[in-house]
Amino acid sequence: MDYEIGILGKLVSRPTVSGDEAAARGMAALLEKELKAIGAKVSIVDPKRDGATKASWPNVIADFDLGKKDNIVINCHYDVVPPGDGWLTDPFRLVAKKNRFYGRGTIDDKGPVAITMGAVREAAGGGSSKYNIRLMLTCDEEIGSRYGVEYVLRKGLGKGVDFALIMDGHNHPVVGCSGGVDGKIRVYGRQSHAGAEWKGKNAISESFALLGELERGFKKIRARRRSVLELSEKDAPYKNVFGRFNITMIRSGEKANVIPGLCEASFDMRLLPEENADDAVRELRAYLSGLSKKLGIRSSMEVDLKMNGYISDSKNRFVKRFMDVCGERRRFGTWGVVDGRLFAERGVPSVAYGPSDGYRDHTANEYIEREEIESTKKMLLKFLEGG
Repeated sequence: MDYEIGILGKLVSRPTVSGDEAAARGMAALLEKELKAIGAKVSIVDPKRDGATKASWPNVIADFDLGKKDNIVINCHYDVVPPGDGWLTDPFRLVAKKNRFYGRGTIDDKGPVAITMGAVREAAGGGSSKYNIRLMLTCDEEIGSRYGVEYVLRKGLGKGVDFALIMDGHNHPVVGCSGGVDGKIRVYGRQSHAGAEWKGKNAISESFALLGELERGFKKIRARRRSVLELSEKDAPYKNVFGRFNITMIRSGEKANVIPGLCEASFDMRLLPEENADDAVRELRAYLSGLSKKLGIRSSMEVDLKMNGYISDSKNRFVKRFMDVCGERRRFGTWGVVDGRLFAERGVPSVAYGPSDGYRDHTANEYIEREEIESTKKMLLKFLEGG
């Protein structure tokens, strides 16, 4: 595991929090150098070069053309969420403790980047791969993939691809993911001096009534929706992927002595893999409108991000083969959103897989175990080599 751990240390040391342009450029340069060293033809796809953005969002594309009939993509992302509080080690330095390696991104998703590079180095470099391989190491999965996988695929780099393996998942094959909708609900009052409270209408108080009932009632409606795909988590409230709705942030107020006239709440709605995001948004708008009328509260809703989920056909030969390699017959979905959805939109079957147990992503003291690096690499090699 020396190669993989060495690469992982280099990756973790780059603080590639989503949106950090300088860190992303540095990471792209590092990956380009390391991938060329293992025989890849490397290109950088950056929307800034096309004039599509002012900021640099580099995506690293590495091709291993081995003269095979089938073409596969392996996708990982190199951006990470902010470290947050509670770390016992430096989050941007790989720290080994017994058989664990700590650092931001070790499990999501720099660990899978290092594992993938190690497996491809052996399978492509040694000529044992049954496929031509394109690695897509992309930049902004943690904030929606608009300038990551989505941009890369819009540039046509998904054409001719037979299968996509998303190395950003749980330690079992995932053939579908939830969709998601993020947005804001605004609750309106009337601003006034707090000393003359009768002149105003407190938007915070109005929001307590509206948002509390919205989350309780609409959450139950969402939870009654169930997917055909199972969840692997033993502690989940339902066996299959289910609909979810949560109020996640609230912002209001100008000053302690001012009655606020506006309260803004952010929400997160998770969809079934087979559910249409537009339909879910219409349902939420109708529910919010009806509830607002019932309570006599003025509100509005805005959608910031909308993503459909997907389900890959488990009878597809690549999907079936990966499931066979993993020894798995059940069809699992994930409660999160993965970039397989962007390949699915283009008719490319995909599976998500990785070393994660699903509970260390985005946490303080994130770590990956040595055994997880080894077992995930073995599984990936077995698939690439046709074992």
